[in-house]
Amino acid sequence: MTKGLELANGLAEAIRNFSERDQKAAKEMRTKTFAAKRAFERESEEEKEELRASLVNKEKKLGESKKHAESRHAARVEWIERALPASRRQLSKRAEALRGKTASDLQVTAVTNKVNRQRSLEKLTQMYEGLRIELGECEQVLKNLEKKCRAAMRGYLRFQRK
Repeated sequence: MTKGLELANGLAEAIRNFSERDQKAAKEMRTKTFAAKRAFERESEEEKEELRASLVNKEKKLGESKKHAESRHAARVEWIERALPASRRQLSKRAEALRGKTASDLQVTAVTNKVNRQRSLEKLTQMYEGLRIELGECEQVLKNLEKKCRAAMRGYLRFQRK
């Protein structure tokens, strides 16, 4: 029985050792888990703070950019409003100048065309007169040739009838 008792005591001792090691391991695990959880929470809080700071910084930059864009827009609107009347006056003057220039160009073209037409008419009249005189000379030469032909063909009555 001593051997059974020894075995039972050994088993009890093994169970106690195992239980102590299990408790130590569980305690160590709880400690590590707690430390990891605290580290996670601390780092999570730090990350949240960094994100908040970054968000505040980005919102500040956005506000500045928005202000800058709005001020540029307002300045541009003001510039356009100041420049619009002058631009309209200048456009009106340019249109008037073009209208006057166009009318002037049309008048110059009309006068030039009239002069050119008159000159062309005079040249054509001179050419016509020259051609009429030449036609008259040609008719005279033709009559003279007909007379010579009749005189040459006087003896041939058949040619004289035609």
